[in-house]
Amino acid sequence: MKLYTYAVIYLPDGKDDETYDYGNCAIIVEPAYMLAESEETVRMKAIRLIPSEYDEKLEDMDVLVRPF
Repeated sequence: MKLYTYAVIYLPDGKDDETYDYGNCAIIVEPAYMLAESEETVRMKAIRLIPSEYDEKLEDMDVLVRPF
């Protein structure tokens, strides 16, 4: 098993525009640590932590995972 850090952030449409206002972004799942076999396992568990109020905005979410 390895230790990973993960978080989920919300980046509304237009994030590829160079004049993008990052003030509309939000951290949906606070950074945390998890012991897991793989990065994919951490990613799947982090997705399950997204509150249901964001169900219609999942395409604007980024799940960030990195080994510790």
